[in-house]
Amino acid sequence: MNLDHRDLNRDLDIFATDPLAGPGLPLWLPDGAVVFAELERLAAELAAADGCVPVKTPVLGKRALFERSGHWAKFADDMFPPMAVG
Repeated sequence: MNLDHRDLNRDLDIFATDPLAGPGLPLWLPDGAVVFAELERLAAELAAADGCVPVKTPVLGKRALFERSGHWAKFADDMFPPMAVG
């Protein structure tokens, strides 16, 4: 018997999906959020034990960043349009 994440989710109710969020972008339900947080904690502990230090980056960036990374060419139609500032 081969189980995959969809089978597990039907039994455990850990995430939901919605076309408005986009494919491959799970919406973590309460039990899934607990699992996610525990996995984040474990990853942080393992990284720290290996000498890594955490960094945080902005969620948003200038269009030039996405052009340079190649994301703009592939995903521009599904991204928010640039915001006028000022």
